[in-house]
Amino acid sequence: MQTMKENMLQFENACREQGLKITHQRVEVFKAIHKAKDHPSVEEIYAIVNRRIPSISLDTVYRTVDTFEKLGLVSRFQAPDGRFRFDTNIDIHQHLVCTKCGRIEDIHWDGLDRLKVPSVGGWSDLVLASVEIKGLCEACRKKN
Repeated sequence: MQTMKENMLQFENACREQGLKITHQRVEVFKAIHKAKDHPSVEEIYAIVNRRIPSISLDTVYRTVDTFEKLGLVSRFQAPDGRFRFDTNIDIHQHLVCTKCGRIEDIHWDGLDRLKVPSVGGWSDLVLASVEIKGLCEACRKKN
């Protein structure tokens, strides 16, 4: 996983290559996603950024996150609660999902990360397989 400094450099380079301005709003949205280790939804990103930039709109955050996804700066996946979650960790990785509280954590499991997507009848150009490992997080396990 990249450091904030590495991610910011990648962010700045991607914006420059696409002719996008590196605005204060874009920087704050990107930092909010990177700093949140719980794979925030757009609404959660908005709540974080809104504390620093009260004038930012939810629509701006939606559009900004969409732009980041198109630039390959963030990955998006659908969480068990049905909401889309975002992550600046664009390396191949899997997710641990708590079946009680919904907490999501990255996990790097070399065996899974190196698996090649198998051929499936009639399908071609398969590029990604995603695995969710479900169970109880430590906090929920302790509560039980």
